[in-house]
Amino acid sequence: MAELLTHPDANVRCVAAEALGNMDSPEALPDIMRIYQAEMDELAKVGQTYAIYMLCDSSEENQAVADMADLLYANNETAAYRAMNNLVAILDDTNENMIYKAFKDKSNSVASEAFLEELRGNIKTYFE
Repeated sequence: MAELLTHPDANVRCVAAEALGNMDSPEALPDIMRIYQAEMDELAKVGQTYAIYMLCDSSEENQAVADMADLLYANNETAAYRAMNNLVAILDDTNENMIYKAFKDKSNSVASEAFLEELRGNIKTYFE
């Protein structure tokens, strides 16, 4: 799976990083962080920030959440939606204020109505 982190297709890089995060593969964290620093594609960065959040120690989680929240403003609409979904997936008592602020800021920006509707649906699901 780690070899896919450098695949030419950004979607593959994104999914590979997310999978490594979900598989709890801490040995992949240094590679993911190194690749993230040089990554130019917003979609790939979404998966990488998610993996970093999932694999880092708690002292680095806030930075990973902040980096993922920045991707809500990605020019790539798929990346923005995926960042939203990943933020919802990691939403918990320790990071909810930070994530809700990011969502509120995005809602107050020039977000599309479709994005806002998806966000409302995802957050509602969190409370059910």
